[in-house]
Amino acid sequence: MSTVVNDLLLAVDGGCPSVLLSLDISAAFDTLNHRRLLDSAEELFGVTDGLARAWLCSYLSGRSQCVAFAGQQYATKLFDSGVQQGSVLGPLLFCIFTTPIGSVISDFTTAWWLSVGRWTCD
Repeated sequence: MSTVVNDLLLAVDGGCPSVLLSLDISAAFDTLNHRRLLDSAEELFGVTDGLARAWLCSYLSGRSQCVAFAGQQYATKLFDSGVQQGSVLGPLLFCIFTTPIGSVISDFTTAWWLSVGRWTCD
């Protein structure tokens, strides 16, 4: 975080307009539409009809959840949105979901940060 602050201060001192935008997408995976994720996989990474797309469809479909509280179990609900967090595919699906953010940001700035490090957009 100190590197981000330092870069911002250097940019301001150098007369460059600077903005820090922080996005909290921690809950985004809970509401992510499966169809939108599959469409992004196809458009951005070429995952078209075939085994890979069928595999992703199978992984995302049929997800359900129920709540059990104080010895009582409530009705099971099927979901057509959201991605299971903590799964092996979670990081891959996260990358598919967030890839367009870089191109949007690079249209407005020369450097941007991701939580894991600095990315320079030339």
